[in-house]
Formats: sequence, C-alpha cells, structure tokens
Amino acid sequence: MENGIKYEFTAKPWLHEWLFVAMPEEMAREIRDNLRFQEEGWGRMKATAKVGATEWRTAIWFDTKSNTYLLPIKAAIRKKEKVEPDREVNITIWILDMIVPSMTYKEMYDHFAEDKRKVDIKKDCLLPKVIKEFRKTSRFPAWKLYEYKIPATNNHYIIYFYAESRSCAEKPEVGSFSIVFNGDQPYVVRWGASGYKHTPDSPIVAIRQIHAYTPHFLERYNERFLKNKSLTPNEIACLYLARNTIAMPLQQNEGINRNHKKYGKSGQYAFRVRDGICFSYSTVDGIESEDGDRNKDKVNAVYICYTTFMNESDMADSQRGAIYNEHVVKWMQFADDFQRQAKDGVITLRLEP
Repeated sequence: MENGIKYEFTAKPWLHEWLFVAMPEEMAREIRDNLRFQEEGWGRMKATAKVGATEWRTAIWFDTKSNTYLLPIKAAIRKKEKVEPDREVNITIWILDMIVPSMTYKEMYDHFAEDKRKVDIKKDCLLPKVIKEFRKTSRFPAWKLYEYKIPATNNHYIIYFYAESRSCAEKPEVGSFSIVFNGDQPYVVRWGASGYKHTPDSPIVAIRQIHAYTPHFLERYNERFLKNKSLTPNEIACLYLARNTIAMPLQQNEGINRNHKKYGKSGQYAFRVRDGICFSYSTVDGIESEDGDRNKDKVNAVYICYTTFMNESDMADSQRGAIYNEHVVKWMQFADDFQRQAKDGVITLRLEP
C-alpha cells in the first residue's frame, strides 16, 4: 500500500476467541493524539494491515484496559501466514493517509493539491442545484454548505456557496475549506499559492500557503461582526471566507496593537479585510541559510494562523488611523515591487518544486 501513515512493529499474538496483537503503547499514543477523531464506535479506526506477504483492509480497536490499539487477525490470515499465539510476528499497519497537524506545511499543501480536482468536480456537480435553490430564495444573503469526504484519504471538506444579494444568485461565490483537528480542536484550513517576500530586499516569489482559522477566531468574528447566535462554526467560516476574499498584510506597531511585541517575531502581522482586522501568527517551513543571510533561505511554505478578529468600528480613532497609515504604506511598497518586477504590466510567478 503506497498511501497511508505507516507503522511497523513486532508483537506476540494472544488468543481470546480471536487472535489479537497489541500495538506498542507509544505508537498507539501517537495515533490517538493525532487521529482520534477518526475513531468510530467502540474506538474502531479503519486501517490496512500486512503480515508476511498478505495485506488486507481491516480496523484497529482501542482497548482502554491495555491503553493501546488491538489488531484482530482473522483465521484465513493466520492459516496462510502460519501465525501462532505467543510467537512473535512482524506487523505493518497503514492508517488512511490524511491531513494531520504533524505534517510539514508543504506536505499539507501537497495533500490539498492532490484533492483539488475531486473537490472541484464536486463543486461543479452541486452548482446547478444551488442556483435553482437561490432563485427561489426570498432572503439574502443566502448560503448553502455541503460536507464532502474523499474516501481514499478521509480528508474532510466543506463546500460552500454564497450569494450576497439576488443579483449574485446566478453566480454565487463558490469555495471550500478543510477541517483539520489539532487534538480535539477543529481548525478551518484553506490552502493556496500567492506572492511572498521573505525579506524587504527579496523579490516577490510564488509560495505555498496554509491558512488556518482557530475556533476562537470564528467565535470572535461572529460575536463582533455577524452577531448571529444561531450560526454553526461551519456557517461562520463560510460567511467569513466568502465575504473576505482579499486580505492586506499590515506590519503591527504600537498604534495598531500596543501589546504586539509580546507575541514575538511570529506575531508581527495582522490582516485587514473587508469586515475588519484579523490578528495572527505565522511561521515558515523551510531551511535557513547557514551563514545567517535570510535572502538565501529555502522557503517551502508559509503557515498563517488567524487567532482573533476585531471590528474596526469598535477600535479607537488612533488605532483606525494607524491601520489606515500602515495600509497606505503597504500599498506603496507593493506598487514599487510591482514596477521593479513587472514585464509588460505582468508578474509571472511559478512554484518551485
């Protein structure tokens, strides 16, 4: 099996009506910390197992008494591979290959990229149905959400359609996001590639990006802007993403956030969107240059985590003024960068492998 998170171990089977092997507790802890949300009833988790030359689709079960996962080995496998109780056997298990927080951000991006075609096909299939429903709708804005799970990877997506007014009913905003669990916390995650400057002196390059929205961010967006207690977290995410398609990065300063220094280097950027200000932290996935020259760093992907939201109307006049001034500065910097790199009014950016 090529797809899947692979685990290999050696164990002695034991007989209790069925023949079982127990995973090492440390291995089971890693699986449960990252993938517990995949468990079905009774701690069951789908998997593929291999003993000797025989591979089969099965499930592992979490046993609270032994604090680990158990793999049942059916009689046909036991007979074919000569598996006996209390005699060590080499086991390989694959858990469905899906997006988990322990991946690098480039690995996450690559997983999303592999799913893109299937998600796009699903969007195209749903769109005619949604347009028909929007034509009959009397209240706007209107939105529709659909869950979509890709069987091969178990990656979970929400596909959304949003029409702000009746004039948008025929051509609604269409998008999607994934749900990725960090422990028991569901993060809304989007991916894409866009222009990026690693240092003030470096050119604009195309870079893979992962954008994650915490439950707290979505709560604050609803509380401070939408103000609708009946909305589900997925509906809040849909409305935020559909309404705020463009974000302007702002370098934080004392005027915007007097406490910004306590968040360190990773918390120095906020984003101005249509509905307000998003505070975030970010980190880079890549290799730093050994000589300390940041222009020589190898950047594979950028991760931006949105932590909280502020409505500009709730901010002090001095904060709004600082935000406006920084917005102007960033636009001027972008215009200068564009003029330096553009050829015939166009910048062509390509992702590096």
